[in-house]
Amino acid sequence: MKAVGVVEASCESIFELVMGMDGTRFEWDCCFQYGSLVEEVDGHTAILYHRLQLDWCSVFVWPRDLCYVRYWRRNDDGSYVVLFRSREHANCGPHPGFVRAHIESGGFNISPLKPRNGRPRTQVQHLMQIDLKGWAVGYFPSFQQHCLLKMLNSVAGLREWFAQTDESHTTPRIPVMVNMNSNPASSKKGRRGQETSIQPIPTLDHAASRHSVLLDEDSDDDEDYQIPEPEQEVFCPKFEHDNKRTVLEDPSDKIDLSLDQIDLSCFSGNLRRDDRDNSRDCWRVSDGNNFRVRSKHFSYDKTKVPAGKPLMELVAVDWLKDVKRMDHVARRRGCAVQVASAKGLFSLAVNVQVPASNHYSMVFYL
Repeated sequence: MKAVGVVEASCESIFELVMGMDGTRFEWDCCFQYGSLVEEVDGHTAILYHRLQLDWCSVFVWPRDLCYVRYWRRNDDGSYVVLFRSREHANCGPHPGFVRAHIESGGFNISPLKPRNGRPRTQVQHLMQIDLKGWAVGYFPSFQQHCLLKMLNSVAGLREWFAQTDESHTTPRIPVMVNMNSNPASSKKGRRGQETSIQPIPTLDHAASRHSVLLDEDSDDDEDYQIPEPEQEVFCPKFEHDNKRTVLEDPSDKIDLSLDQIDLSCFSGNLRRDDRDNSRDCWRVSDGNNFRVRSKHFSYDKTKVPAGKPLMELVAVDWLKDVKRMDHVARRRGCAVQVASAKGLFSLAVNVQVPASNHYSMVFYL
């Protein structure tokens, strides 16, 4: 049998809720009594133990439990597929007082829909083909149908759960850190002075200083902050003068070498740094000259130059693991971003997330 419903939530939020086996599941799954992880095969496959809360003549009918393998995948269109099938396991034998039911096939299909009124919408399909076993199935045909319909009611439970908790679980806004050493008045004067200057080819540093704005990460008004078009008064480059200049310029000549004046030992993560070639479980920074990037005159002569020294220095790396997705890692007390903020330094955290039954995050601090 199959149940289909539309839930006003993102596919990722529904997927995380479906994969959870904690106390939150009681709020939307009326058939859930207890669940635990038996074995994690890999990042996409796990074997689970699950007790059902069926509430059908509990005086005469024993409760049911399950031991099944759960597999999930994420498709290119952003949809998720979660599949169930019963499996015997040496560490999950029959439990006294329970009848072991058998899932022939089942799972969730979570597909994105077009948003309505700016809110995400997702179609959730719950399929289940189960044999509850025991003597009650043969004597009471309504027992199987009643329990199966109750299990499929979880789709309605998901819809109601997000309808009543969407507003109360909004993520607090986090301001993105900009240049903390200069006040707004001085930065405006600096930008105005740069705008009036004549430069043949604007650099990336110039554009960043002109358009640096303090934005809220989860603000609904992000669309209002549009980067203005380049001013039409900018003079075109003089090709005769550019051709006479040396093509292979060292980009590190114009980079501020203030990194040498910063004590990087105060930044640390749970992964150590080791520059040896045969080291393991660590991180290292490759030489920038191993990479070639487009020169300033690439559009004219297709030349490339060594990357040279980076604009930002990688100072620490964290490898994190949790049962839930780890967002807003810059809030973690004692992390490199917090240390940089206390010292008035600009910092950047790149959170590479690997979703699974246990979520992983590798955070790079620059």
